[in-house]
Amino acid sequence: MLSISILIISSTILTGVAAAIYGISIFGFRTITKKAKFTSQECFKRVEKQKLYSRAKFDNLSKKNIVIKNSEGFKLHGCYIEQFPHSNKVIILVHGYTRTHTMSLRFCDLYLRQGFNILAIDQRAHGNSDGEYTSYGFYEKHDIEQWVKWVTRQKGTDAIIGLHGISLGAGTSLEYLHINQHVKFVVADCPYSNLEQLIRYQIKHLYKAPVFIFYHTIHFFVKLHAKFRFQDVNPIGAVAQSEIPIMFIHGSRDRFIPPQMSHDLFNAKQKGIKRLWIAEGGRHTKAYICNRNGYEQEVTLFLEDVLQFYTVQAVAV
Repeated sequence: MLSISILIISSTILTGVAAAIYGISIFGFRTITKKAKFTSQECFKRVEKQKLYSRAKFDNLSKKNIVIKNSEGFKLHGCYIEQFPHSNKVIILVHGYTRTHTMSLRFCDLYLRQGFNILAIDQRAHGNSDGEYTSYGFYEKHDIEQWVKWVTRQKGTDAIIGLHGISLGAGTSLEYLHINQHVKFVVADCPYSNLEQLIRYQIKHLYKAPVFIFYHTIHFFVKLHAKFRFQDVNPIGAVAQSEIPIMFIHGSRDRFIPPQMSHDLFNAKQKGIKRLWIAEGGRHTKAYICNRNGYEQEVTLFLEDVLQFYTVQAVAV
């Protein structure tokens, strides 16, 4: 009887443990790939509350809503701000996870001062764009390619197109460099260098869970439902091969994506213009809020280098 009781207790414990692992893994999978998103209105309210941009400024801009389709048939939404119809300079603003294009509007004045037209996009599964899962650049890089093609149709293949991404948007922008043909520069604010390393880091340091269990169980559900693998998202590999100018930005107190990842990306880039700026005291996605003047000054200096570089190239040709 004792052995039967022990067997029943053991079985009950194992069932409970399995159920807990399953539940936590499903939670992790959903958190990573399909967390509840903010609306454009909610994001705009945040931007205004933080005094990063105003609706009055936005309303005075010459703009239009753009809808394109990607290769999977998803409708992708964006807002195109064309203050300089005769300029061929366009910056594509790429927002972070759970946000929308309106969260990117904080950077409008910075780029308008440099004579750039602005395309602020909703990534797939965010804002008004179609999609169910986030893949951290694995599929999104092809969406970026469709936006780049849209810009080249408006401004020509010699247009000076840049990407400015934050967090997920930064990782997506760097991941895009695997297939880049027309983008001339990237500003990556708090990017991840490798998704597998990031997920392992977050499981261990943010959630205090055993990596050897939950990395593999969460990864299983990601592969099953979202159809991508963590190890296939490798921005640092793209950066190492890219020759276009890239600026890396990170807050020194970012616990969500460690600043070391920007250092690693900067060190991996062997060719072309590169710049690294660490915002002292800045938390995740807060470098701009932490030191707005420093942020704008550093990006402006980078843009001046970029424009000078392409001007010299054009003259040489």
